[in-house]
Amino acid sequence: MSNNRLSLARDILLAIAISGGVLTIALVAPGILQIFGSLVKKYGRDNFYPSRVKTRFDSFRSRGLVTISERGGETTIRLTKAGKKMALSYQVDEMEIKPQKHWDGKWRIVFFDIPEKKASARNVFRDKLKELGFEKVQHSVWRHQYPCRNEVEFLVNLYEIDRYVELIEGRVIV
Repeated sequence: MSNNRLSLARDILLAIAISGGVLTIALVAPGILQIFGSLVKKYGRDNFYPSRVKTRFDSFRSRGLVTISERGGETTIRLTKAGKKMALSYQVDEMEIKPQKHWDGKWRIVFFDIPEKKASARNVFRDKLKELGFEKVQHSVWRHQYPCRNEVEFLVNLYEIDRYVELIEGRVIV
């Protein structure tokens, strides 16, 4: 699959996730273009002919990313747990912690003790902290100087490691 088609698939899943994970449309209606307005601008009208959209959603269904039900000429598309997780993982790729003009003097410290049975989640979490600009204090202790609660909570929930991670915020006195 080409990068453009992969990006389009990613953006469609994100659009469904943003809409609350459920989308009800009439696939044969011209209104499909309004639902995906910004995506039509980005990828062109040719990618949003009803038959192409239906094919794309059928592909999502066969991969277990959505469930599709039809009733009275309307189609309801719901993200499955796997679809939601995939949409969230796409959001992780675009996540960043914006630097502030003036540091407030507080450190945000993330420490974790993630068990071996969740080693892959632990490694991905650690890599993402590094990518977001966290500094390593110890192997499982990382710090950042800018507010990052939302980003850390998002990652912790995505990787299902909330029981093993703590975030504290404070000033260093010494």
